[in-house]
Amino acid sequence: MSKTPETFAQFLQRIAPRIASLDRIIKRSGEPLQGNIFYPHLHLGARRQEGTLRIQTVRQRCLKANVVVEIGFNAGHSATVILESNPHVVLYSFDILCHRYGPPCVAQIKKTYGERFHFFQGDSTVQVPACLPPDLKADVIFVDGSHDYADVVLDIQNSARLMHPGSRMLLDDIRMPGVLRAYRDTKGPLNLCTLKHTGEQLVAVPRPARDASGLRVHVFAIAMNGYDRVWKPCLESQRQYCEYHGYEYYVLTDPAMLAKNLGEAQPGPSLHPKWHKISQFDALLGQDRYDLVVLFDADLFVRDYCPPVTSVLTDKAIYVALGFSNRPNSGMVMATPTAKPFFANLLAKRHDPVPKQCFVSAEGENGAFIREYQAHPDLFEIVDRRWNNNTDPNLEDYIRHFCGRFLKPPITANGSVSAAYVRDPAKNKTVQVTPTSTRKPKATKPVRPVRPVKSTRRSTRPVRSAKRRPGLLQKLQRRR
Repeated sequence: MSKTPETFAQFLQRIAPRIASLDRIIKRSGEPLQGNIFYPHLHLGARRQEGTLRIQTVRQRCLKANVVVEIGFNAGHSATVILESNPHVVLYSFDILCHRYGPPCVAQIKKTYGERFHFFQGDSTVQVPACLPPDLKADVIFVDGSHDYADVVLDIQNSARLMHPGSRMLLDDIRMPGVLRAYRDTKGPLNLCTLKHTGEQLVAVPRPARDASGLRVHVFAIAMNGYDRVWKPCLESQRQYCEYHGYEYYVLTDPAMLAKNLGEAQPGPSLHPKWHKISQFDALLGQDRYDLVVLFDADLFVRDYCPPVTSVLTDKAIYVALGFSNRPNSGMVMATPTAKPFFANLLAKRHDPVPKQCFVSAEGENGAFIREYQAHPDLFEIVDRRWNNNTDPNLEDYIRHFCGRFLKPPITANGSVSAAYVRDPAKNKTVQVTPTSTRKPKATKPVRPVRPVKSTRRSTRPVRSAKRRPGLLQKLQRRR
């Protein structure tokens, strides 16, 4: 039996003792901690708001890496994440060690990981080209050293010399003016391409980075009625993915242009705009320009580590993943030119009723797709659920689909999730799942009950009117 992949929550739980030992060294030094991927600047033990995403990004980059170069060791928290992500990775780390907790933390990491950890003390702009072998190529370069513009430029230039076509350069604290400006000024001359931008971190790769299959791939998304604004982070992730692999990509937002593909002036009252995706397949597959046409729904978020879509190709015509109902979900569809008759037939039958066992929603597009799938199963290849995950919020997926009530949380530009809806088989209903927060809830003071005020006046005493009593000035005026 194949071993179940470790989830990110399990990873954090496993490395917690290692992180705690480094924290104890910092406390004994008596010096405040400089900020890292775990803690904000000068606040040891207080988890930063975006810390979990930073840790996950570093870990994900290093899962399959063999050689990693780290510029900026600090207290060894990021080094621990790198070395624990992969039992075979070798880390070369650089730092000037200007803090008292630096040397004992280096000794602790060296004692724990032995020959997998190599440390060089000094200025990274000088030490990186001087200490590393000239033929060394790194799979990941993590740049989190000086934030001065001139130093970051030299760090990026030295890191670019260590990259091979599949390398990743991870720049931390990209919001810092010196870091962002240095990257913008060097990515053109160094032929770098932005693969992922989370707001706090940036992943750069060498350009060009093309799909090795050599197939002509076209990817499209349909985002009408304001969907291009609502799902902007998802569409941006799709664009970056296609730019990295060299795929053609565009987003259709004009209903009038799409209606012409159906041969109608405007879509009929019973025709939902989702049917336009079927018309696009029919039109694009008939042009003999592409070897593979791919649909991404507007609410699909593509991970930056997603493999090329051509990696799933077999001899079938259409490639889909199963949704939460264990039926094909049309939110992510790959099709070869041999699928042209299928989509033409599906488009011609768009007004036909959908059987009850195929019904999904009132618009009928996915239901009709399931109906034709059941009629022609030999045309389909069912791919792994990671290619279109709309059910499990804990799955380390390639593509996350925020559709329906099962997995539709608010998302940000980095794809972080604050809540999710999943199916609970025990309760046979949909429940909301919110990731646990590391912040302690604010203590609320108990509300004291208000006691009724007893009146000191006698019950027989007449109640005075609510008129305002005359002041001293009014009394003097009356006497005059």
